[in-house]
Amino acid sequence: MLNSNFYQRDSSIGAFGNPLYDNLLSGTDAWLSLNYGIYGFNAGIRFDLFNNSNLHDPNIAYSAQGIGMWYITKELKKLKITGGYFYDQFATGITFRSYEDRGLGIDNAIQGIHLKYNLNDNWTIKAFTGKQKDLFSTYGPIIKGVNLEGMISISDSLQLSILPGISVVNRTLDKQ
Repeated sequence: MLNSNFYQRDSSIGAFGNPLYDNLLSGTDAWLSLNYGIYGFNAGIRFDLFNNSNLHDPNIAYSAQGIGMWYITKELKKLKITGGYFYDQFATGITFRSYEDRGLGIDNAIQGIHLKYNLNDNWTIKAFTGKQKDLFSTYGPIIKGVNLEGMISISDSLQLSILPGISVVNRTLDKQ
């Protein structure tokens, strides 16, 4: 994925007084993802590039590049183990949600270990521990979570079911 921006100085709308509009005049955001699977292992890596980017702060030119995400996953019957960066959410995402929206500059993946175990066709338990991503590093606090969710059919003829679940998320506090 590649995004390029061209900045045009315009004092009537306030587009001046910062390097983007005064002398840089253009910026690029790019992401290259590579995924591979072999013998039940899946692995992926993503290279991120920001050159004079205004994606994270529209008033500051940001330039950096590096490995933005990587992961290794292995499925062992009903257990899926992921190490590296991962995205997930518990139920509707009220207690925990890590996701990516490149167009908005959001990438709050967790770097750590993620386990998912399918108890049966209707019930799943998930657990993780790690740190939240911050561009090319991570924030200090450790985040941990456990989630149990499933589906109970009430009426097959009416296709009525409930989706119960419970989750717990814990985050260590910063010293600041």
